[in-house]
Amino acid sequence: MRGTLAAARQSLEASLREDQTTEAQIELARADTLAGNLDPARERLHRVLTVQPANFEALAIYAAIETRLQDYTVATEYYRRALAVQDSPELRAALARLPSTNAVK
Repeated sequence: MRGTLAAARQSLEASLREDQTTEAQIELARADTLAGNLDPARERLHRVLTVQPANFEALAIYAAIETRLQDYTVATEYYRRALAVQDSPELRAALARLPSTNAVK
């Protein structure tokens, strides 16, 4: 996705036509998030998390979406769930920046 989002999206959609991999689903959700298409990204991530509730990448992207939507309570929950799976200084910093979020524990 280092090039254009449109090219990345096209490539990911082609990949998904061949095989519905979790990785492609997550990356397409990431591309949608970056493009501001938050509802389709949330739906895609929800499907991934239904099958893999401890998927770090899916949890982290979902948290970022909820932050953009200013649902800080839900964002906090998803950041914490992601951090329970894998520590990440970037996620800890994002969590600490949320309004009315206590210090990261």
